[in-house]
Amino acid sequence: MPENEPQQSQAFRDAGIYILRGDDLYLAFNASDSGIKGRGSHGHNDGLSIEVSACGVAFIVDPGTYVYTANLHERHLFRSTSYHSTVQIDGVEQNTTNEDTPFVIGNEARPRVIEWKTAPSEETVTGEHFGYHRLPQPVTHRRTIIFKRPERRWEITDQLFGEGEHEVAFRFHFAPGLDVQLRPDEIVETLDKATSVRLLIVATEESGGRFANQPEFESLFSSHDYGQKATSISVCWRRRVQLPFAAHFSLIPLRSGELERDA
Repeated sequence: MPENEPQQSQAFRDAGIYILRGDDLYLAFNASDSGIKGRGSHGHNDGLSIEVSACGVAFIVDPGTYVYTANLHERHLFRSTSYHSTVQIDGVEQNTTNEDTPFVIGNEARPRVIEWKTAPSEETVTGEHFGYHRLPQPVTHRRTIIFKRPERRWEITDQLFGEGEHEVAFRFHFAPGLDVQLRPDEIVETLDKATSVRLLIVATEESGGRFANQPEFESLFSSHDYGQKATSISVCWRRRVQLPFAAHFSLIPLRSGELERDA
């Protein structure tokens, strides 16, 4: 693309990838299926996951692949639901996987986008998947992301439709090297020390109040090149809830020296 051409939000419908971007802000939303006619092959359990870059800094990332058959356990971890920035229910994988078959993945989730809407000041994408329908009490996960361009922020709403009580885990997987902390006001702050750019994550429940449980910081890994991995942090809001249930996350990037906006 020409250097002077402005970066636009874009829907790659056949691939199931949706980009919500403006200026130096970038979010990728993944609603792709397993592929290879349901066999999966190189697919990961990353349905409705996101990646976020702001002000030239990668904050929320896909963990990559790391290795293939050289270490089946690591291969299994890096393609798992818990390694991606999405929602996990009852500790179950979105699609069935087996550690002994590293290039086969189930096709239960079947993500689909049900809304893609663009306007000069705001863009919206909504997708859902059905990977948790094989639970004794089936659950549908629906995620809506709104990019508020003038406010320079993304608003994410996760809706869980179903019945009964379930353990839910909402995760965001950060790039290696970032400073991640939970502030006294319960806002998760990630900082790139080299640039002083920050990304704030504000989590609320459907009632509008902050989460009943404080988030956990999980020590995981990310891989930028094959055979290489580095320690990274995943923040996880985990609790048992009665369905239906909804959670909301505000993603607020701040440039170096920029004062905080309403969180």
